[in-house]
Amino acid sequence: MIRFACLLALGWLLAHTALARPQGPEARAHVELSAGLVKLGGEVRMDIVVQDASRAEVLEIPPIEGIDVLGPGTPTISRFREFVGGRWIVQSTLRWPVVLRPTRTGTFQIAAIRMSIDGKERTLTVSPGELEVVRDIEGAAVSYIEWVGLPDVVYEGQPIDLDLRFGWDAGLNPSAIDLRIPWWGHLPDTLSVPGAPRDGAATWRTIQVRRGRTLLELRSEIGADFQRGDRPFTSNRITDRIVQTRPGKLVIPQIVFQFRVPSARPARGQPQGDVFYALLDPVEIDVRKVPEEGRPFEWTGAVGEIGVTREVDKRDVDQGDSIRFTVTWTGKANLEFFDLPEIDRMDAFRGFRLLGVQDERNHQRGEVERRVTFDLVPLESTLTEVPPLPLSYFDTVKGKYAVIATEPVPIRVRAVEGATIEGLDPTSRLEDDILGIDPTPNEGEREGPGGLALLGLLASPFLWWLGRTAARRHGDPAAPATRRRRAAGKRLAQDLVRARTAREQQRALTTFLSSRTGEGPGAWEGRDPELWRKSVDAHLSEGPARELHQLLEELDSAVYSRGDQAIDPSRIRSVADAALQGGL
Repeated sequence: MIRFACLLALGWLLAHTALARPQGPEARAHVELSAGLVKLGGEVRMDIVVQDASRAEVLEIPPIEGIDVLGPGTPTISRFREFVGGRWIVQSTLRWPVVLRPTRTGTFQIAAIRMSIDGKERTLTVSPGELEVVRDIEGAAVSYIEWVGLPDVVYEGQPIDLDLRFGWDAGLNPSAIDLRIPWWGHLPDTLSVPGAPRDGAATWRTIQVRRGRTLLELRSEIGADFQRGDRPFTSNRITDRIVQTRPGKLVIPQIVFQFRVPSARPARGQPQGDVFYALLDPVEIDVRKVPEEGRPFEWTGAVGEIGVTREVDKRDVDQGDSIRFTVTWTGKANLEFFDLPEIDRMDAFRGFRLLGVQDERNHQRGEVERRVTFDLVPLESTLTEVPPLPLSYFDTVKGKYAVIATEPVPIRVRAVEGATIEGLDPTSRLEDDILGIDPTPNEGEREGPGGLALLGLLASPFLWWLGRTAARRHGDPAAPATRRRRAAGKRLAQDLVRARTAREQQRALTTFLSSRTGEGPGAWEGRDPELWRKSVDAHLSEGPARELHQLLEELDSAVYSRGDQAIDPSRIRSVADAALQGGL
């Protein structure tokens, strides 16, 4: 009796354990043909693929009249292990090869295949669902189709740029153009990524694309004609971008390029012209797993080739005020998908408070740009820089992990009386008012119109007359800005005479630039060198812009790195004169 009870308890425990075991990934399956067009006498391979199934069986492959179906044979099985979430995950793939041998020409519909997967019957459609058998494939002499820059090896997560070029003899004038791309935007285990924005200035041609039984339309960019051999050919281009999500073999099936050339004198009842074909054979890409060896703890999934720039909106800031720290990552990488560095957990940023993050993704031709803005609040007046922000990524060129970091940004944080960790004390009084007036009323003072307010009311007619007289005298309401612009050079010379430090020289130069560009007073002061560079390039030609770049960087270095020691003022005047002559 005791033995029976023990066996019963053991059985219950095993059953409970099996039920509680976390389930693996859901089984997936697809069927694909290696070609949608074949010459009579050739063969086409059909692969039945089932992934992550504990058991699977082919129940029925419907016969195809005019095609000998050889198979399925014994399935091949492949496995790989991955350590995820503290445990090993085993992923498996079953593949049944089937050979199709056409016995006559024509167009054949490939019926769906019945499968049993994990005890459930499923019907799998075939891609492409149509096979065309022709006696001869003509068109290689008068057309072409090719991949440009398609890699042989990539890593999981690495973007793959699909650049398809095709065309025909420039002397031909096709009446119909057709591409058979059964997989376009629907490759197994891939993630389609939004492509580059279309250039409104480019010329585009609408191409019919057949994906199985679905007819799509893609816009093909038309390029300049070019020579192939001794004849000119048209140039057409279709691009896309995909990311392979799993390691293994990525097979890009055959592409058929078909076009019709009208006959000069078509006979009654005959097709309106000759049909030509050009074929692009299947391509196999080896997708390798991102290695675990050397993987840093801080890695958040970035894979590819990455560059980085940074900028801040200001570098002189009051304690408790915010700085917009913008980091831009660019390159051929999966920039859309990796997790951002946890800046609020880094020791280097311990003296800052993170208020918010703005994450933007822009798709450029051939590249992706990810622009992230961190709103940082310096909590301590002793801070001297926005520290470097590192990003761990897997470098697909070198085949190893690397770290790319932004350059540090020198800043100056002014201590503010009453500043707290939460921000500025709202009860703190202003140190100085522009008119020397205490903005807070004295104790016992009633609110309401005082002597100053009464004086303002009495002086209003006089002020109105004064303003009208000035408007008549100077005409344009923007006259003050115009006068500042004209007097900018003279004021620069005066300010440089009084300047004793590099900081004062820098302020004199940025005031000069603000006046000459029509921006508000102090608009250039405290800018990051990257923003200076953009502003200079927008107003000056290359030569004067380059000299001004160098001067601004030299002053910036003197302020933050060389003890605020002043530089030769004649150099500043010389560069400013060159900028004026250059159209500033």
